[in-house]
Order: sequence, then C-alpha cells, then structure tokens
Amino acid sequence: MISCPLHRFKIAASLDSGRDPDPALRRHLRECARCRRFYNEQLSVARGLAGAADRERATPSPFLQGRIMAAVDRSARPAPARFGLRRLVWLAGMAAALALVFRFAHGPLQPRPTLAPADPSTVAREFAALEQRLPDERKLGQWSGSLDQPLDDEMRSLLHDAQNAAQTLAFGFLPDSMAERLSRGQTRD
Repeated sequence: MISCPLHRFKIAASLDSGRDPDPALRRHLRECARCRRFYNEQLSVARGLAGAADRERATPSPFLQGRIMAAVDRSARPAPARFGLRRLVWLAGMAAALALVFRFAHGPLQPRPTLAPADPSTVAREFAALEQRLPDERKLGQWSGSLDQPLDDEMRSLLHDAQNAAQTLAFGFLPDSMAERLSRGQTRD
C-alpha cells in the first residue's frame, strides 16, 4: 500500500515509546500482512533488547553523579569571546557596503585630466550633498543584522549538533577513560 511507510514509522514510534498501537494502526495491521510482519519483527527485536538490557544492567559507578554534574557545569559556562569568522564576514560586508555607497555617491569613476585647487565652499556643498545621500548608521546596522542572522542561526545549529554528537559518543559508546579525555578536549595520550 502507499501508506505503508507512514504506518511503519508509526509502528516504530509506538514500539520505541512502549505504547500500544492506536486503533487506526491496529486496523491497518489486521489488513496488511507486510506491516504485520514488520511489527512482529520489530516487537521481537525490542523485547530482545529489553531483555538484554535487564541482564546487563549494572549498578552505576559512584562517580556517575559527579561526572554528570561536571558535564552540566562545563556546558553552562559561557563561551569565551573571540575574533572569529562571523566578525570577519561582518567586517568584509561592511567594507563592501561602504565601497558600494562610495561608488553610487560619486557615480562612475572618470579620470580628471587636471586638478584645480578646490574652492572651500564647493567642497562644503558637495560634502553636504554626499551626507544626505548616505544611509544613516541605524540603516547600515539593520542591513548588516539581516545579513548576519542566517549565518548566526546556522552556526548555532551546527555547534549544538556537534556538541550533542560528541556527548553521545563520549558518554554512550566510548570507555570511561576516553570519554573523560574527550570531555576535557584531549585527543592524544
């Protein structure tokens, strides 16, 4: 059936959560032999894993609470301020914006054959006209903020995913000694 992948997802979710299948899913299981076979296979795997977990269950280390609290303490510390990629991108964007503003304010660049001494009143008028055509600081801040937001969101998401992956590896799969070294940031002996 076309809806079988959706039903298999629901089967896996119900088995993972330990709940019985909802009535619509039970009705589908009565009608679809493939999904019923999938359900029975997954149920036997889940029961086998639960039984193995019960047999392997051990008393936690007396240091487990201390390790957990240390990990929570480490994750609660604010990250040190640094001059990173985000700031460099922001500065490059500001330099490009200023270059564009200068370019549009002065029009196409044409070489001037002779330079005559500038009249102070003419310079003052041109400077006043230029100031009126330039965007103010608030507008430049809005432009740069809207350019930085997607990069900031992606960077936060990437760092969060990396931290979760490292913690999962360190505390779920690696031996305690390796997990401790990884949590301290040491990679070599």
